[in-house]
Amino acid sequence: FDPWYQGSGAAGGLGLGLWIVRQIVEWHGGRVTLDSTPEHGSTFRIVLPRSRHE
Repeated sequence: FDPWYQGSGAAGGLGLGLWIVRQIVEWHGGRVTLDSTPEHGSTFRIVLPRSRHE
C-alpha cells in the first residue's frame, strides 16, 4: 500500500490506487488487509465500522 509502488508485471498506472483506497478507508475509521498467495492471486478486504445512525 505504498504510494508509487508497482509490482513486477504491472501494466501502466501510477502505483497510487491501493494507497488511495487505504487513505479513504482509514479516514472512515476502517482498515484494508491483503492476503496474497503466489500463483493463486490476492484477496483484499475492506472493513468499515457501522454507522452510528443505524
